[in-house]
Amino acid sequence: PRHVVAVSRDGQQMVYVSSAGLQLRSISNLDVRTIRGTEALGPVTTPVFSPTNDAIAFWTPLDRTIKRIPVAGGEAVTIVAADDPYGMSWDGDFLLFGQGAKGIMRVRAGSGRPELLASAGNGEEAHGPQMLPGGDLLLFTLASGTGEDRWDNASIVVQSLSSGTRTVVMTGGSDARYVPTAHLLYGRSDTTFGGS
Repeated sequence: PRHVVAVSRDGQQMVYVSSAGLQLRSISNLDVRTIRGTEALGPVTTPVFSPTNDAIAFWTPLDRTIKRIPVAGGEAVTIVAADDPYGMSWDGDFLLFGQGAKGIMRVRAGSGRPELLASAGNGEEAHGPQMLPGGDLLLFTLASGTGEDRWDNASIVVQSLSSGTRTVVMTGGSDARYVPTAHLLYGRSDTTFGGS
Protein backbone atom coordinates (compact mmCIF):
# COMPACT_ATOMS: atom_id res chain seq x y z
CA PRO A 1 0.00 0.00 0.00
CA ARG A 2 1.24 3.46 -0.92
CA HIS A 3 0.06 6.73 0.59
CA VAL A 4 -0.84 9.49 -1.86
CA VAL A 5 -2.82 11.87 0.41
CA ALA A 6 -1.95 13.58 3.71
CA VAL A 7 -4.08 15.76 5.99
CA SER A 8 -2.50 18.38 8.24
CA ARG A 9 -2.71 17.75 11.98
CA ASP A 10 -5.01 20.73 12.45
CA GLY A 11 -7.34 19.31 9.79
CA GLN A 12 -7.24 22.53 7.74
CA GLN A 13 -5.21 21.41 4.71
CA MET A 14 -4.58 18.37 2.59
CA VAL A 15 -1.87 17.54 0.11
CA TYR A 16 -2.09 14.91 -2.60
CA VAL A 17 0.09 13.44 -5.31
CA SER A 18 -0.46 14.33 -8.96
CA SER A 19 1.58 14.12 -12.17
CA ALA A 20 2.18 17.89 -11.86
CA GLY A 21 3.71 17.65 -8.36
CA LEU A 22 2.26 17.83 -4.88
CA GLN A 23 -1.10 19.61 -4.78
CA LEU A 24 -2.14 21.61 -1.70
CA ARG A 25 -5.78 22.28 -0.91
CA SER A 26 -7.50 23.97 1.99
CA ILE A 27 -10.31 21.87 3.43
CA SER A 28 -12.54 24.96 3.61
CA ASN A 29 -12.47 25.77 -0.13
CA LEU A 30 -11.90 24.15 -3.51
CA ASP A 31 -8.80 26.13 -4.55
CA VAL A 32 -5.83 23.88 -5.33
CA ARG A 33 -2.24 24.92 -5.95
CA THR A 34 0.90 23.03 -6.84
CA ILE A 35 3.58 23.23 -4.15
CA ARG A 36 6.30 25.13 -6.03
CA GLY A 37 9.46 23.03 -6.21
CA THR A 38 7.77 19.63 -6.57
CA GLU A 39 6.84 19.85 -10.26
CA ALA A 40 10.05 18.34 -11.66
CA LEU A 41 10.68 15.63 -9.05
CA GLY A 42 8.87 12.80 -10.81
CA PRO A 43 5.86 10.88 -9.48
CA VAL A 44 6.44 11.55 -5.77
CA THR A 45 4.71 9.43 -3.11
CA THR A 46 4.07 9.21 0.62
CA PRO A 47 3.53 12.88 1.54
CA VAL A 48 3.35 13.68 5.25
CA PHE A 49 2.90 17.01 7.07
CA SER A 50 5.34 18.22 9.71
CA PRO A 51 3.96 18.47 13.27
CA THR A 52 3.65 22.27 12.79
CA ASN A 53 1.96 21.88 9.36
CA ASP A 54 4.50 24.20 7.69
CA ALA A 55 6.48 21.56 5.76
CA ILE A 56 5.87 18.36 3.80
CA ALA A 57 8.15 15.34 3.59
CA PHE A 58 7.81 12.98 0.62
CA TRP A 59 9.71 10.39 -1.42
CA THR A 60 10.88 11.00 -4.98
CA PRO A 61 11.96 8.28 -7.43
CA LEU A 62 14.10 10.82 -9.28
CA ASP A 63 17.05 10.25 -6.93
CA ARG A 64 15.40 7.72 -4.54
CA THR A 65 15.39 10.08 -1.55
CA ILE A 66 13.05 11.39 1.10
CA LYS A 67 12.91 15.17 0.85
CA ARG A 68 11.16 17.98 2.66
CA ILE A 69 9.81 21.25 1.35
CA PRO A 70 7.96 24.20 2.91
CA VAL A 71 4.20 24.11 2.33
CA ALA A 72 4.62 27.58 0.78
CA GLY A 73 6.98 26.04 -1.80
CA GLY A 74 10.67 26.52 -2.45
CA GLU A 75 13.66 24.23 -2.61
CA ALA A 76 13.19 20.56 -1.75
CA VAL A 77 15.94 19.50 0.68
CA THR A 78 17.16 15.89 0.81
CA ILE A 79 16.77 14.18 4.17
CA VAL A 80 17.94 10.64 3.39
CA ALA A 81 18.34 8.10 0.59
CA ALA A 82 15.67 5.39 0.87
CA ASP A 83 13.73 2.77 -1.01
CA ASP A 84 10.14 3.69 -1.86
CA PRO A 85 8.64 3.99 1.66
CA TYR A 86 5.95 1.68 2.94
CA GLY A 87 4.26 4.49 4.82
CA MET A 88 5.80 7.40 6.69
CA SER A 89 5.00 9.62 9.68
CA TRP A 90 6.58 12.73 11.19
CA ASP A 91 7.02 12.58 14.96
CA GLY A 92 8.65 15.65 16.53
CA ASP A 93 12.17 15.94 15.09
CA PHE A 94 12.05 12.52 13.43
CA LEU A 95 10.61 10.87 10.33
CA LEU A 96 9.64 7.21 10.63
CA PHE A 97 9.35 5.23 7.42
CA GLY A 98 8.71 1.65 6.41
CA GLN A 99 11.22 -0.12 4.21
CA GLY A 100 9.35 -3.36 3.58
CA ALA A 101 11.64 -6.35 4.23
CA LYS A 102 14.24 -4.03 5.79
CA GLY A 103 11.87 -3.02 8.62
CA ILE A 104 10.99 0.37 10.12
CA MET A 105 13.56 3.18 10.05
CA ARG A 106 13.88 6.54 11.81
CA VAL A 107 15.88 9.60 10.71
CA ARG A 108 16.13 13.20 11.91
CA ALA A 109 13.82 15.40 9.82
CA GLY A 110 16.73 17.77 9.13
CA SER A 111 18.91 15.01 7.68
CA GLY A 112 21.08 12.28 9.00
CA ARG A 113 21.83 8.62 9.12
CA PRO A 114 18.76 6.35 9.40
CA GLU A 115 18.46 3.96 12.34
CA LEU A 116 16.58 0.66 12.39
CA LEU A 117 13.71 0.75 14.91
CA ALA A 118 11.99 -2.56 14.13
CA SER A 119 13.12 -5.41 11.94
CA ALA A 120 10.99 -7.56 9.67
CA GLY A 121 11.33 -11.34 9.85
CA ASN A 122 12.06 -13.66 6.97
CA GLY A 123 9.31 -13.20 4.35
CA GLU A 124 7.76 -10.20 6.18
CA GLU A 125 7.24 -6.59 5.11
CA ALA A 126 6.87 -3.70 7.58
CA HIS A 127 4.55 -0.79 6.78
CA GLY A 128 2.95 2.34 8.19
CA PRO A 129 4.96 3.31 11.29
CA GLN A 130 3.56 5.69 13.90
CA MET A 131 4.97 6.54 17.32
CA LEU A 132 2.34 6.33 20.04
CA PRO A 133 2.02 8.98 22.78
CA GLY A 134 4.79 8.66 25.35
CA GLY A 135 7.50 8.03 22.77
CA ASP A 136 8.34 4.37 23.56
CA LEU A 137 5.72 2.39 21.61
CA LEU A 138 5.90 2.02 17.85
CA LEU A 139 2.74 1.03 15.94
CA PHE A 140 3.13 -0.60 12.51
CA THR A 141 1.88 -3.38 10.21
CA LEU A 142 3.66 -6.65 9.42
CA ALA A 143 2.58 -8.63 6.35
CA SER A 144 3.94 -11.95 5.16
CA GLY A 145 3.75 -13.88 1.94
CA THR A 146 3.36 -12.62 -1.59
CA GLY A 147 -0.37 -13.00 -2.22
CA GLU A 148 -2.59 -10.07 -3.10
CA ASP A 149 -4.40 -10.55 0.23
CA ARG A 150 -1.24 -10.32 2.38
CA TRP A 151 -2.17 -6.83 3.65
CA ASP A 152 -5.69 -7.97 4.58
CA ASN A 153 -4.16 -10.83 6.56
CA ALA A 154 -1.40 -8.72 8.07
CA SER A 155 -0.78 -8.15 11.76
CA ILE A 156 -1.00 -4.76 13.42
CA VAL A 157 1.70 -4.70 16.07
CA VAL A 158 3.10 -2.47 18.80
CA GLN A 159 6.77 -2.70 19.71
CA SER A 160 8.46 -1.16 22.73
CA LEU A 161 11.61 0.69 21.70
CA SER A 162 13.12 0.30 25.18
CA SER A 163 12.55 -3.45 25.65
CA GLY A 164 12.06 -4.66 22.07
CA THR A 165 8.91 -6.51 23.15
CA ARG A 166 6.46 -6.85 20.26
CA THR A 167 2.72 -7.35 20.81
CA VAL A 168 0.21 -8.27 18.09
CA VAL A 169 -2.80 -5.97 18.57
CA MET A 170 -4.86 -7.68 15.88
CA THR A 171 -4.60 -9.76 12.74
CA GLY A 172 -6.64 -9.10 9.63
CA GLY A 173 -5.93 -5.47 8.71
CA SER A 174 -3.23 -2.96 7.91
CA ASP A 175 -2.18 0.68 8.02
CA ALA A 176 -3.39 1.31 11.57
CA ARG A 177 -3.44 4.84 12.92
CA TYR A 178 -3.81 5.94 16.52
CA VAL A 179 -6.20 8.89 16.83
CA PRO A 180 -6.56 11.35 19.76
CA THR A 181 -9.73 9.62 21.01
CA ALA A 182 -7.48 6.65 21.97
CA HIS A 183 -8.83 4.48 19.14
CA LEU A 184 -7.04 2.64 16.35
CA LEU A 185 -8.30 3.04 12.81
CA TYR A 186 -7.14 0.52 10.22
CA GLY A 187 -7.89 -0.68 6.72
CA ARG A 188 -9.00 -4.03 5.42
CA SER A 189 -10.77 -5.54 2.47
CA ASP A 190 -14.00 -7.22 3.58
CA THR A 191 -14.25 -10.41 1.57
CA THR A 192 -16.59 -11.99 4.12
CA PHE A 193 -19.57 -10.32 2.49
CA GLY A 194 -18.28 -10.47 -1.06
CA GLY A 195 -16.85 -6.94 -1.05
CA SER A 196 -13.33 -5.87 -1.79
